[in-house]
Amino acid sequence: MRPPSRALVRRRPRQILQQTDKIIRPFAEVITVFGKIGRAETATDPAPMDMVANHDPIKDEKEWPEVDIQDAAQSNRAPATNAR
Repeated sequence: MRPPSRALVRRRPRQILQQTDKIIRPFAEVITVFGKIGRAETATDPAPMDMVANHDPIKDEKEWPEVDIQDAAQSNRAPATNAR
């Protein structure tokens, strides 16, 4: 059995990074979205070659939009079920 090609192995982390960026970018609190795949060219970096990391600096809390926490919690809550 042949191992997958390096191009295929490298494509999956890139897809994960793009999906993560799409999810994080719309938040008003985020200044910018920056992601990295792989590791530094040094023998002391323990990260695997397919590691995906994000650095997403956020704005000062004073610049965040006003949100009613109770309304947000209710809109995100799944309907309760009593199925057992």
